[in-house]
Amino acid sequence: MALLQLQLVTPGGTGLQTEAKSVSIMTSEGQITILPEHAPLVAVLHPGEMIVKTDKGTQELHIAGGFVHVEPNNKVTVLADEAEHSHVLDEAHAQAAKKRAEELLSQSNLSDEEYAKAAATLEISLSKLRTIRRRAHHSRKPITSEGVLHE
Repeated sequence: MALLQLQLVTPGGTGLQTEAKSVSIMTSEGQITILPEHAPLVAVLHPGEMIVKTDKGTQELHIAGGFVHVEPNNKVTVLADEAEHSHVLDEAHAQAAKKRAEELLSQSNLSDEEYAKAAATLEISLSKLRTIRRRAHHSRKPITSEGVLHE
């Protein structure tokens, strides 16, 4: 089976370069999953989780926005404003950024540029918090019929 040739690039350089079975990512049109032989595509990315499935397992990253380019030869390039592995996201930091952005947005004297920057920060912070909470929810151990955690 053919594999995707995935490259994730951020302003800091290439963050990830791997062969993948699939890439799921949030675009302006909603979440998409890219599989081998996907139609050519260029899409705007919204803040959200990027899930990369490889032969070795699954990698989960948080993308702050950017673009994805899918070429006919199974080459997928993600140009991200910022990317972090989901497991290193800090809930306290995301909550603090959310609070600061909300406080800024409540001010009436912001310039258009300041307002746009605060709104973008709020969107990214909320996205990080959703990713953190989804990971916490999925990592819970199931409750057995006796009502105690199964180790």
